[in-house]
Amino acid sequence: MQSSGPSQTFPSSGHTALTLDETARWTHNYIVANMVTRQDKIYIGDAISSLSVVRWDESTQKLVNIARDYTPLWPVAIETLDNGLVIAGNVSN
Repeated sequence: MQSSGPSQTFPSSGHTALTLDETARWTHNYIVANMVTRQDKIYIGDAISSLSVVRWDESTQKLVNIARDYTPLWPVAIETLDNGLVIAGNVSN
């Protein structure tokens, strides 16, 4: 398997070493319920855990996480304004 991230080597207690390669990265999006795009950014509303913002990186052809909100929020609707502000409607149980 091709490694996508940096690799770290840690000495173990025996004569061998353990090497860990980053193969994936966890974001906190469980159930994507809303998405809004503005220029090269995608604003994502997650039905369980809150909001995230990702950006399309043209040079690597990948999505890059640029912001995450970890506060409890169940956004039922999201929208962005031209100046980068995000408006979210929340369900309160």
